[in-house]
Amino acid sequence: MQSYSLNYLFFVFITLGFWNTYGQENKEAKEKFLNLSNLPIDWQGFVDSRHGPRLQNDPYQTNNYSLSETRGQLQLVHWTDISEIKVKTDFLYDSQQGSFKINVREANLFLTPADWFDLKVGRQILTWGKGDMLFVNDLFPKDWQSFFIGRELEYLKSYSDAAKLTLYLPWFEFNAVFVPAFNSDVFPTGERLSFFNPFQNAFLGNTNPIAAEVPNTWFKNSEYHWRARKNVKGFDLALYGYFGYWKSPAGANFETGQPTFPQLSVHGLSFEGSLFKGITSFEAGYYHSGDDPEGTDIAVRNSQWVFLLGYTRDFKNGFSAGMQYYTEIMSNHDSLVANLPEGMAQPNQIHDMVTLRLTKLALQQKLNLSFFGYYSFSDNDAYLRPNISYKLTDAWKIEVGSNLFMGKNETTFWSQFQNNNNIYTGLKWSFSK
Repeated sequence: MQSYSLNYLFFVFITLGFWNTYGQENKEAKEKFLNLSNLPIDWQGFVDSRHGPRLQNDPYQTNNYSLSETRGQLQLVHWTDISEIKVKTDFLYDSQQGSFKINVREANLFLTPADWFDLKVGRQILTWGKGDMLFVNDLFPKDWQSFFIGRELEYLKSYSDAAKLTLYLPWFEFNAVFVPAFNSDVFPTGERLSFFNPFQNAFLGNTNPIAAEVPNTWFKNSEYHWRARKNVKGFDLALYGYFGYWKSPAGANFETGQPTFPQLSVHGLSFEGSLFKGITSFEAGYYHSGDDPEGTDIAVRNSQWVFLLGYTRDFKNGFSAGMQYYTEIMSNHDSLVANLPEGMAQPNQIHDMVTLRLTKLALQQKLNLSFFGYYSFSDNDAYLRPNISYKLTDAWKIEVGSNLFMGKNETTFWSQFQNNNNIYTGLKWSFSK
C-alpha cells in the first residue's frame, strides 16, 4: 500500500510546487516560464496520476490493483517551412509493477517539400478507418491492455516505427506505409490482466504469464499498408490494403505452447457520409490467413469476412449517441470443423456484436458524461465502459471510470476478463508553451 501512496504524493508535490511558484500571484514569472520565446520549439505535456483497484478477488493475480501509476509526458515540436520534427516522451512511475520507465512514444521527421506529397519517417501514431473503438481496415497496433485497465483513451493507439508517404493526386489521395519490422498489438499476457488461453485450456495470470513468438526481424518481417481515398459530394470513400501478420496472436506453437502471429493480408473498403440526420459509415474487409489458406489448421486462425455498420447523431443540449453493428464470418468453417480433434468444441462461424456510445456535455462543456458498451450476440457476453470527467480549469481535469466484463460462459472473449473488473480515478494537469 505504501508504493501506491508514493504515487499520489509524487504527483501532488510536483503540481503544487509548480503552482506555488508560478501561480496567480506571480503572473510575470509564470508567463516568462511558459513562453520561452528564445527556444525554436513548441512544447506541451501533462502529468497524470491514475489508480484502479479490482472490484473482486482475482485468483490468478497477486496484486489488487490493475492500474496505479503517475505519468508525465513532454512533447517537443520544431517547425520549418517544409518540415516538422516531433518528439513525445512518457516518464512513467508504475506502482503496480514497481518500476520507473521512459518511453519514446513519438520521434519523427515530417517533410512537405511540395504541394503534391509529404513524407513522415520515424516512430508515429497511425490510424485510419471508420470504426469507433472497433477496427476493420485499421491494422496499426493497438494497446488493448491500456484500454482494459483505464489509461487515457489516446493510449489505445500504440506506435509504429514506420515511413508514411502521402500523394495528393488529381483524382484521389494515396497513402502508403512501410513498417520495416512488424509492430504487434499490446495484448494481455497475464502479467497485469488474467485471461483464458484456449490452447492450454486454462486461465493465465501473473504467476504463469505467456511470451509470444513475435516475428519482428527488420526487413524480413515487414508490414505494408496502403489506402486510396476520395471525397465525392461530401461522402468519404476509401480502399485499403495490408500485407503482414495478424496484429494479436492468432495461432499457437503446440511444441512450445507459445502464441504465434500467422501471416495475414487484408483488402477492404469504407464509406462515410451525412445520412438520416446523422453520420452513417460502412466498412468491410477480407482477412486472408496466409499460413492456412484452406482453413484446415486448428492452430491458425481462419480467413474471414469482416463488416462494420455505424450511425452517429448529435442531439440538443450537448447529447450525442452512436451505434455500430460488427460481424466476422469465418470463410472455411466446414474445413476447420472437419479437422477438429474429437471432443474439442466447435467455434461459431459467425461472431457478431453491437456497440452503443452515449455522451452528454454539461456545465459549459466542463462536465463530460459518457458510456461505451459492447454486447456480443454470438457469445452472449459484454464489456461496459462508463466514464465521468470534469475540467476544474483549462489545465486541470479529474476523471472516474470503470471497466466491467460480464457473460455466462467464462471462456468467451469478453467474459474471460471478468476477474479484471476495475474502477479507476485520474487527476491530470496539462501545460503548454
